[in-house]
Amino acid sequence: MKTRHPILSVFVLVASVFMATQLAFAQQYQIIYPNGKMAVSERPLPAPVYEAQKHMLVVEGEFFSRNNRSQILFRVWQTGFVDAKSGYIVSARHGLVETAMTLLGRYNLDYGIDNQGILQGMDYEYRFYASILAATKEASIKKYPLSVIAMGSMGTDNDVIVFKSTEQIPVRGLEISGIATVGETAYFSGTTRSSMHFHDADGEQFNVIFQNLKFNVEGIVLSIFENVTSSKIKKTYLLSRPVKEGFSGGPVLNKAGKVIAMGIATDELFSYAISSEDILAVINSIK
Repeated sequence: MKTRHPILSVFVLVASVFMATQLAFAQQYQIIYPNGKMAVSERPLPAPVYEAQKHMLVVEGEFFSRNNRSQILFRVWQTGFVDAKSGYIVSARHGLVETAMTLLGRYNLDYGIDNQGILQGMDYEYRFYASILAATKEASIKKYPLSVIAMGSMGTDNDVIVFKSTEQIPVRGLEISGIATVGETAYFSGTTRSSMHFHDADGEQFNVIFQNLKFNVEGIVLSIFENVTSSKIKKTYLLSRPVKEGFSGGPVLNKAGKVIAMGIATDELFSYAISSEDILAVINSIK
């Protein structure tokens, strides 16, 4: 029987530890402008999940004065991703539409709904675009114009909005497939913005936004709500971890890196996601 030299054994062990450390680094950290190296999860992600989450988008809407297009009234934003099969961009309706309705009310601006289900008024217009969180400034500040092509019905939990882009967005499309099971590990991927606030002498609050961030929250599927009549969707997943503002529209991934759901809501304890079946139903309704 051959025996391995002790020094060689130690070398092999050290090399194995080094490779494992490098692998963990590659699956937990990412270079994102302007921050540099950032942790995108609490612990190393499975390789397919790590690769998939690199392709998230920031989807933003700007509402501006019709008479002065440089006068931005307000912005709404959240997470999105590209469907691999259709090439369409998918996000959550409420953060881009219902939030805008609330903000328009604060400005005392009347609005109607156009044939795409998007708000329209006499005094303002809107535009949507996507951007990516990349390693370089040039790639990060680039904006890709979007147009709405489908949306879940207002007044229901069919919280899906679908866009197409007039330009090629340099991200990989994600496969929307699979059915989640109770107890299954799920990764809620999303973008958010770090901020703080202060008050002036009159007590008015001012918010200061520092940067865009991305993160992946690992949890499990706690429960599945199926065919709830009032929701008008097939399935809603209850996930075991809460997320932050901006995660809505983000993909919920299984260990294989496939989209099993899309995030639509959160509270102090849990988060909620609409199933891949419901996402595909909206996409497949597009003629």
